[in-house]
Amino acid sequence: MIARGIWYLLIGWWLGAIWTILAYLFCLTIIGLPLGTIMFNTLPKVLTLKPTETEQIQTMVDGRPATVSGVPEELPFLLRAIYFFLIGWYVAGYAILVGYILCLTVIGIPAGLWILNRIPLLMTLKRAY
Repeated sequence: MIARGIWYLLIGWWLGAIWTILAYLFCLTIIGLPLGTIMFNTLPKVLTLKPTETEQIQTMVDGRPATVSGVPEELPFLLRAIYFFLIGWYVAGYAILVGYILCLTVIGIPAGLWILNRIPLLMTLKRAY
């Protein structure tokens, strides 16, 4: 825990800013969108060395993921693409700004990381796995 705090104070805050800007720029291009989403999914690790969760069990029904504990399945790609071009990139930009500002304050780090963890969802309505 102390090592993560030292990482954030010495490296994470500025590296996270560069990482965020690059990820956002990648997401604004069609070709870079998958890489930008992956970069946003790893942003908490870049900021604070937070370990990523790697284990997931998913049940398939008729070749599609089944809903788990009341969580609805994902929206179709076309609907998510329309959302991204009309609303998602704009909302995610503000969420990045708010999340990163919160991460710059000691007391706001948990809320900032919570917001930054949800950037892929806000930007493309795609759940981070």
